[in-house]
Amino acid sequence: MNRKYLKIGPLMGMNAQEVKDFIKKRDNMKKTNKITKDQFDSLYSDTVTKKQYDDIIELINGRVNYIVEELAISKGRRFWWDFDNCQYDCDESGGEFEPERYKEYIGIGGEDFDFPEPYDLGDNGCSAGFPTRWLWEDFEEEFKSEVKKFKDEKLALKEKTKQQTQTRKQKNEALKASAKAKLTPEEWKAVRLK
Repeated sequence: MNRKYLKIGPLMGMNAQEVKDFIKKRDNMKKTNKITKDQFDSLYSDTVTKKQYDDIIELINGRVNYIVEELAISKGRRFWWDFDNCQYDCDESGGEFEPERYKEYIGIGGEDFDFPEPYDLGDNGCSAGFPTRWLWEDFEEEFKSEVKKFKDEKLALKEKTKQQTQTRKQKNEALKASAKAKLTPEEWKAVRLK
């Protein structure tokens, strides 16, 4: 039997029926996007079958992809992402969802994208993450709220620092004026030269 394989992206190596199944699953994931908490918890069950486990991991990969595409800010080029357990220096060693590692928080790595703070974890723009519960919860409002809260706190800190600097300058000026009032013009000139 002569099989035809697609040679593009994630469909590489699949036969026609596998592609149809993949597209059907993908389209279904786009409609729901979320997995259930029970599905996630079943990954830790002794009774989950290999097929069920693999199907849930595939759903998780779809949900994570959706979240990354929604949150990532591209740096002007097409970006790529992977789970942060991938070997970045080796094209053949991709990351994968590890239930034990990502029980509470999912780390993402890649190139040419950032997540808004506080979800951006790296100083080089290639490390980010989000709570695992976003796999089964709506995350959009929480995300917007946390980003706004972070920006507001950052702005408040900047304003506080500005006020502290202004207060320090005023104290220094008052100290200078007090010292100048107590010194003769020659003493003041000598102090200022040092």
